[in-house]
Amino acid sequence: MTRSQEIDVTENSLVGELKKHIGAGRIRFQQERHTDHLLGMEINGVTVTEDLQVLVLELSKLSPRPITITSVIRGGRGHHSLGRAVDLNEDVAPVLLPLIGTPDPVERLSIDELIFDAGTVGKTNRNLWNFDRGKPHSYGETTLAQHRNHIHFSVRHRG
Repeated sequence: MTRSQEIDVTENSLVGELKKHIGAGRIRFQQERHTDHLLGMEINGVTVTEDLQVLVLELSKLSPRPITITSVIRGGRGHHSLGRAVDLNEDVAPVLLPLIGTPDPVERLSIDELIFDAGTVGKTNRNLWNFDRGKPHSYGETTLAQHRNHIHFSVRHRG
């Protein structure tokens, strides 16, 4: 059990709901430390945002298969270093992204970026589900090449 799983939370809380989905196997982690990150443990002064937790919970509800988180908080620059991004396994892309990668869910879930090379799942339009700043966006070859083996989501900054 990770330290974050030992935190006492009410059953109705967001963290409590995430724990239920983790316990049921709907949310999995490539590395155990990602569990702590998602559940709100501070890492070098950074915690994930509530909007990111809401997004992950919604992704786990919508996906017919379990989602596997491959990255949450990490150093460097960008949304991951601010606790506003998560990367998921690419095998859920064909069924999950048609449900999420459209303007209405992007707006409702405060998605800033959604990046995935749809060509890896046989789509002609490699930018089919991609968004930047909450708007459909066509990323270049370098960015698409970096997002063939995972789906990147980030949420907007509030404040």
